[in-house]
Amino acid sequence: VTEAELEKMTEAQIHKFIFEPGFSTAAAVTSVSGRGVGMDVVRTNIDQIGGTIDIKSVAGEGSSVTIKIPLTLAIVSALIVEAGGDRFAIPQLAVVELVRARANSEHRI
Repeated sequence: VTEAELEKMTEAQIHKFIFEPGFSTAAAVTSVSGRGVGMDVVRTNIDQIGGTIDIKSVAGEGSSVTIKIPLTLAIVSALIVEAGGDRFAIPQLAVVELVRARANSEHRI
């Protein structure tokens, strides 16, 4: 886009550039980065399953990425675990064994 077109765009429209093929913020292209391949593929795959992806960013504060997928695809049996204040969902098919570990338990992690 031209500078004149850019000045007329909203922040949301500007943020959508990250999903354009070839978009890169890298100063130089290497064999593993800066080639502008990535988020366009993510958006394409999310679109193919009927989902949406959105980015909101505030300078100096950070960015948030919101991915919405159809409920029928989101229903997966999972084990929810918490570590370091973050929660993770581990698909139950990937769980081999469960052991309850407590401070006075014989089990340690």
